[in-house]
This record gives sequence, C-alpha cells and structure tokens, in this order.
Amino acid sequence: MRRILALTLALAFTGCGKETGSSAPAPVPPVSTNQQGPSDAGPINPATVGTITGVVKLEGWLKPDAPVPLGGIVFCAACHPKGPPPGDSLVMGEGQTMANVFVCVKNGLGNRSFPVPTEPVKLDQVGCIYTPHVLAIRANQPLLVHNSDDIMHNVKGAPALNRSFNDGQTTRGAENTYRFPIQEPAIFVKCDIHPWMGAWLHVVAHPFFQVTGKDGRYKIEGLPPGEYEIQAWHERFPNNPLIVQVKLEAKATVTQDFTFKGGTKPDSKK
Repeated sequence: MRRILALTLALAFTGCGKETGSSAPAPVPPVSTNQQGPSDAGPINPATVGTITGVVKLEGWLKPDAPVPLGGIVFCAACHPKGPPPGDSLVMGEGQTMANVFVCVKNGLGNRSFPVPTEPVKLDQVGCIYTPHVLAIRANQPLLVHNSDDIMHNVKGAPALNRSFNDGQTTRGAENTYRFPIQEPAIFVKCDIHPWMGAWLHVVAHPFFQVTGKDGRYKIEGLPPGEYEIQAWHERFPNNPLIVQVKLEAKATVTQDFTFKGGTKPDSKK
C-alpha cells in the first residue's frame, strides 16, 4: 500500500523545470546585469578593483524560532535524537549578528555582462530539513537539488519571473537540476509532504553577492570603482530590505554595516 501511495504521489509531481537527457548542454551565454551605472561599462580592470565588507546585526528583539514541527513522522524524528531542532528563520551569533542575510549589489554595475559558472549550486534535504536554508545562484547556473533522506520529498517553487517547478523525489539519492534564466530574489522552495521544510533561493545576474553566516559578516570583492546600491535581505523583513549607497574608490576597502530593527521583548512577568 505504501509503495502504491509513493508511486501515486510521484506521478502527481510533474517535471517542470527538470533537466533531462544525457547530452551535454549548450554553452550558456553571459548574463547582463542591466543595472544603472556606467553607460559604457567595459571589462573590469583587476588592478583597480576594491572591496565592500561589513557585518549584519539585529537591534532589538524578534521572536525566536520554535522547534521544527516534525509532524510525528518516525523517520524525521529519528534523524534528530536530541529532539527537534529550532527553525532557521532567525539564526544569530554573538552580539546579535545575523545569519542567512543575502547581501548583493542592487545597482551600479551598468550594462556589464558576466560569464555564468557551470558548477552547480547544491540544495540538499537532510533529516527532513533543507540545507542550506538560504542560498544564492547566478542566473542560468545549475541548481542541483538532492535528497539525502531515505524518505520521499517533493521540491516545489513558484517563482514570479522564472518557471515554476514541482518534482517528487521518491528515494535517497534522487536529484533534480534546474536553471533560472531571469534574475529574481526570494524564491521560496518547499516540500508539500513535510510542510515545515523551506528554503530561500536568490537568483543574481552578477557575481557580487554573499549570504552571511552566524557571524553576520559579508565581503563583496572584485568590484570596479563606482557608486553602488548595496542591499541586505532577510526573511523576517521580506518587504523591507536594507539599501545603502556606497562609493568605492579604486583599490579601496569600504566597511558598510547593516542593522535590522526589531521590537521590544515582551515582559514575561506581565
């Protein structure tokens, strides 16, 4: 009966966005940023490039994540013998530094184009949790979604600009590969079978971005001199990313920190 159910579910998930076939893909052309900036933007001179770096922190209080609701599923619970781990929407380090913040150049590169990496970015499913929780990928770069669990998952996303996808992965080791030709932030990837599973995918047309770790640090290197908008996005503030203007001189390093504003911690005595 379980095999029949798994097969039925697998057939229900169409292969939208999945790459098939064994032939090598055609070379991917460079992707243009199409940003404001130099109208005659030419090749970047490595001798003049600089760096923008900084730390992302939270000021104030946000409600911590509750433990992941594993839904009483024996396999998922067995993967976490110490109990359900906390969710990933608010992962912080010492001094209220923030992980999982996507920092990128939002504007200033002009009409430059950049080669697309052929190496895939990997999104895994481990212990009924997506890992990493936030990842960024270049437009047209392969995204490889892998199932490391000996249980069925499905991989589902409904981008606003790119093609939607919904694929069942019935066995351990199952994989699907996707490409996203259009730059698009904050695509939510989820598993309908285990609704607590979710990850955020950011598609970028250039290489100047980073996702922070628990120390909240980011470093964007190799930027030509110019004036830039730098954006920091976090899922707890989905409609209010932080955007700053940064002027970068040749060979310079500019420090630009970001601070998200939380609220006041409720008084537990009330």
